[in-house]
Amino acid sequence: MRTAARLVALVALVALAGGCSGAATQPVATPTASSPTVAPTTAPSPTVAPTTAEPSPTAPASPSPSPSASPTAAPSPTGAEEVTVFLVRDAAGSLWVEPVTVALQEPTLGVARAAMTALFRGGAPDPALGTPANPATEVLGADIDGGVLTVDVSAAVREPAQGSAAEAAFAQQLAHTGAQFDGVDAVRLRVEGEPITELWGHLDWSQPVTPDPFALSPVTVTEPAWGASVPVGEVIVAGEANVFEATVALRLLGPDGAVVEETFTTATCGTGCRGTWSHTFTVPTAGRWTVEAAETDPSDGEGRPPFTVRVPFEVG
Repeated sequence: MRTAARLVALVALVALAGGCSGAATQPVATPTASSPTVAPTTAPSPTVAPTTAEPSPTAPASPSPSPSASPTAAPSPTGAEEVTVFLVRDAAGSLWVEPVTVALQEPTLGVARAAMTALFRGGAPDPALGTPANPATEVLGADIDGGVLTVDVSAAVREPAQGSAAEAAFAQQLAHTGAQFDGVDAVRLRVEGEPITELWGHLDWSQPVTPDPFALSPVTVTEPAWGASVPVGEVIVAGEANVFEATVALRLLGPDGAVVEETFTTATCGTGCRGTWSHTFTVPTAGRWTVEAAETDPSDGEGRPPFTVRVPFEVG
């Protein structure tokens, strides 16, 4: 009997110890000193915060999204709506290439191919810019590999054959248009998928063509754009140049064609390097005005005539 009593007492002690251990793992349910005889009827789960907890002062509570709501998809890229293409200008007794922005009929992700297509189609607002190549030429493909942009075109590019200056200008059109894209150093031309060694009989096309900076127009006007609309008052005229002593001669012509102001500005680089330039004219009245930018004549009339470009713009 004494042994049995000790065994009952031992079992009761173990049960009591187990109950105390379970209460110790629930600190939020520990009885306080003010209510020592009151124990919670049910212990809250240790992973569930009390419903009366205050939100963190540094992280305001916000409603959680519905678990059934799917995340909003990012809009798909629509592609470029305009491209830069290098077109040919016949001025000062030579053919030059210069950049122009051309709007696309439809947005595209194939910008290189679109730029080459625009090269054949033209579409520049300045009618003096174009290409000696057949505008019916179709661009069949454009792929970049190892720093070379390979452009595959239709056989229409062979006709009609042009002179040596025109072929050189066309080659530089391709080279400069392609070199504007990252990773492109030169352009290779293929016709109907086949490599070529000649096109119009004047150049060797067996190797990719690299851009020649001296093929670019000596002076370009990038602002205002050809035919752009600007308000009456101060008009910023800007562009690029590679001219003797970096000097760019400027003239502002009024709606009647008369010279309203004549001045010059200096490019950031010149005589063998290409720099930027800018000047501000004051345009007093509305109408169709024209800015004229030109190089000076270092040969004093003994060489080719100075290159000049004229850009009309609307003032209103």
